[in-house]
Amino acid sequence: MNINSQSDIDYWLEIMRVSFNRSNISKKDFYDNVIQHPYYSVIETFFLVDGVKPIAIVSAAYFKKNNKIGVTHYLGISQEYKGQKLGKYMILYALHYLRKNGFNQCEAESYLKYKESLGIHFNFGFKPKTKFENWNTFDNSNLISKILTKSELLKFYKNFYKNK
Repeated sequence: MNINSQSDIDYWLEIMRVSFNRSNISKKDFYDNVIQHPYYSVIETFFLVDGVKPIAIVSAAYFKKNNKIGVTHYLGISQEYKGQKLGKYMILYALHYLRKNGFNQCEAESYLKYKESLGIHFNFGFKPKTKFENWNTFDNSNLISKILTKSELLKFYKNFYKNK
């Protein structure tokens, strides 16, 4: 992706709108979440295209708090292409890119509401971090919120493997 290309930015916005059901996403969101993200430094953003139409997107980044740890960021798949395992291949592509560029450790972050994303990452062998001090984001949440989040994530993780 060329971050200076208006058409590439428009494609990114469109994929984010349809994959996250956020009709109000704007160019400012692109800059806040890719160019000036508070926790990550995005190295590269990749499109998957069907002909000339971009249908999926993922970014490879690293944590600002610990620049030796890579992270996949903002996986988005157009609705009509979901269910074809494209998310798996987009994440795999970003992980290979990070490895090729010297990252020996990678992590993933997602919101609990994005169960598909969590499942993709669990299938790759990612596991929830259980110690808050190991989290690589600058989390200002109160302790109760962190404990509830961790509890829900661990419960989802346990059920994910129980149901396999």
